[in-house]
Amino acid sequence: MEKGEELKLIARVRKGDSQALKKLFVNYQPLVDNCRRQFYLTDYDACDWKQEALIVCYESALLYDPARRRPFGALFKIRLRHRFINLCRNAQALKRRSQRGLQPLCDEDAEEESNIYYQEVIPVWFMAEEALSQLSKLELQAFLVLLGVKEKSEVCASCQVAEKGLNRAKYRAIQKIRENFTSKK
Repeated sequence: MEKGEELKLIARVRKGDSQALKKLFVNYQPLVDNCRRQFYLTDYDACDWKQEALIVCYESALLYDPARRRPFGALFKIRLRHRFINLCRNAQALKRRSQRGLQPLCDEDAEEESNIYYQEVIPVWFMAEEALSQLSKLELQAFLVLLGVKEKSEVCASCQVAEKGLNRAKYRAIQKIRENFTSKK
């Protein structure tokens, strides 16, 4: 696309012409695809990325100043990369949000707001306790090995079982715990 034609499209986009925005966006589709391949978010599919890129294209067209003698593509690319980085950063912050503000159950000075946390954790604790009570002695020991609490050789010696048997017990323990948690939902 020629520079003059691109400037006309940008001017039309500023006036609210959605067809001009589509044409401008299609022209920069390879740039969008290349940028999108550099980032990954589990909840975003191709349509979500395209929508974000279209929004950035519109905003870039509104901000573009041809007097600065800088190509529109450079502005669009920088803004698009920054938007994608911000989306990834925001997703990471949302993942960590559940870890903020947690207090141990034994904290006597807990505030009223933290009662919500306690109400959510206690049923899970009872579910875990119930799941662990269903394990045999060997499966419980194998689960402790899986958690890194005990050494494999120590458990094999104390339970008088071969390593292969311990591995099978680990698998059974995981299956029982998983079944217990999925059946309670």
